[in-house]
Amino acid sequence: MLQQYDHHWVFPYITIMYSTGPLFLSVIWKEYIRDYPPEMSRVRILMQDEYQKYSWSFFTHHIGNSWHGKDARFISWMGQHWMFLTFCGFLLAAIGGFCLFWAYGRIMLLGAQCRYRYSTVPSIICPSPFALEEL
Repeated sequence: MLQQYDHHWVFPYITIMYSTGPLFLSVIWKEYIRDYPPEMSRVRILMQDEYQKYSWSFFTHHIGNSWHGKDARFISWMGQHWMFLTFCGFLLAAIGGFCLFWAYGRIMLLGAQCRYRYSTVPSIICPSPFALEEL
């Protein structure tokens, strides 16, 4: 079962989360629910108090996080500053769109000047203002 989820993602944090961590458990749970519809009478809710306080408790919690590195801190930072990152993304998209619009306008303007023979500015499209007269 683990072999089909053993992928190398860009960040080690995501690789571990998806291959053996909580994200893996969520994916496996969704597949199980899809393949084996639950019987409502068999569903039980385990309260947090019952996790490990009693001798009959099924789960135990162990402090780990030894695999957390710079990528985990970066992802955590992104989660804490998502509003700032969203603003920066929209700002970069607006600047990029404006630059493309400006470049397109310049190319069209220079192309038109070159076509109608009144260009005095050399450019990539029309390298010499006198190039048209030589034709």
